[in-house]
Amino acid sequence: MATYTDTRLITLSSDYAKKYNNGSMLSDVEYQFVGMLKDELDIVRTDISVISAELPVSFYNITTTNNTLVYGINGGSLITITIPVGNYNANSLISYLNPLFLASNIVMSISSITGKITLAFISGSGTIQYNLASTTGTILGFIPKTSYSGASLIPPYPMNLLGVKRISICSDLLPVYVFTSVSAGLGNILMTIDVDKPPFGLLLYKNLSNIRSKLRISRLDYFDIKIKDEFNNFIDFNNCSWTITLVMDIIRISKTTPSLALDLNDLKPALESPPSLDKIVKPIGEFDLLTHQSENQGALVP
Repeated sequence: MATYTDTRLITLSSDYAKKYNNGSMLSDVEYQFVGMLKDELDIVRTDISVISAELPVSFYNITTTNNTLVYGINGGSLITITIPVGNYNANSLISYLNPLFLASNIVMSISSITGKITLAFISGSGTIQYNLASTTGTILGFIPKTSYSGASLIPPYPMNLLGVKRISICSDLLPVYVFTSVSAGLGNILMTIDVDKPPFGLLLYKNLSNIRSKLRISRLDYFDIKIKDEFNNFIDFNNCSWTITLVMDIIRISKTTPSLALDLNDLKPALESPPSLDKIVKPIGEFDLLTHQSENQGALVP
């Protein structure tokens, strides 16, 4: 079966989305393209791919998803610290927290050898509780959703302020055959991009491997784009716009030339009609060769 590819370029900008589902975060948007893909009989399959993307590194390593620290002293009432979103290193984060810890007579420090923090009393003794309601577990080196208590606290792991390491371009309305460990099954990821630029830089992605996925739908009038981190959290672009280019390859059955059988069918009515008697040409004898003229010259055949 002969086929050909009907290729359609789709250029997207966060500045021209039809709908913004998470406001200035710009990571959950919708677009409308009526009739982009129709359920047509000659379509064998449809592939979709992200061929390029330009994404600003305008997101932070501490966000609203990991900025809450809940702790207690000597079994008393829990204290909640909400760290302002932004980009932090170990020194700037400790510098922000220590003035707040001072009221509880504790101080935070970090080992230059292990990268682990220590929470300890400035003077005297007691018990420090790190509560499981905290969302700073991974950042500070604690196991998330786990409580710790002691005269001093040293988490099992180093402080981790790497932030987002991978961005996933996803779509619920462009379903493809892709598997992810997040759901342990089919996912909605069109492409993943490594974050290899510093804060406030620009990620430039090109699909050099020509990776594409088969669409699981046959009709498309609108679709969504969701941009998430490796933990399935929406990226907050802080109102900095991005651009993405998709390619839709529609594989269609070729419209070939009619076969010989079809040509003979077209000729069948003419073949079934007997020829007119006055169009029958009589055999030409030796004498006829001397006197014969073509019909175009107005002469009759004897």
